[in-house]
Amino acid sequence: MMSLFFVITTLLSLASGAPQYGGVQPSQPIKTAPLTGSVQCRTEYATLWDTEYKETETQVCTTEYEKVCRTETQRLCQPTTRQECSTVYEKQCQTVYKSVCVEQYKTEYEPYTETECSTQYKDDCEYQWEGYGNDKVWAPIAGTCKKNPYETCKDVAKTKERQVAYPVCNDVPEQKCVDVPRQEC
Repeated sequence: MMSLFFVITTLLSLASGAPQYGGVQPSQPIKTAPLTGSVQCRTEYATLWDTEYKETETQVCTTEYEKVCRTETQRLCQPTTRQECSTVYEKQCQTVYKSVCVEQYKTEYEPYTETECSTQYKDDCEYQWEGYGNDKVWAPIAGTCKKNPYETCKDVAKTKERQVAYPVCNDVPEQKCVDVPRQEC
């Protein structure tokens, strides 16, 4: 039952989907043979078109290419030469002279003046004139004399000794060395 329904539905859809040409076209006028005698015969030709639709299933295949990529690693070895260099340090020295000074001392004599004083004791007496006429003398009065200190000062030139520092310098040789880099290949 189901298959019958399916067949009818398919036929109806095909019929309604078929091209419409405005119906059946009239054919050319029919040609007849000339009439002779009493029996008349004629041959008529009619062209009838009957459109028949046939449902066919066709399989259309297309080839589609899919791009498949992959990475292939290939090791290509070839002998190569390369230059290997290293940094070598070379000691370079030179003699430089350095002034080295030391202090030495010498004795110098410096002049100076010093005041020296000394104390002396003298008798101080009261005096009076004694005698008469031309024989008068200036004489101390007995019992009035006293010993008083008298300081006498004078400047005396002297020298004093002192140690004076002075530099004594000598050029002393000294080695100054530096490491100089050099490429060695």
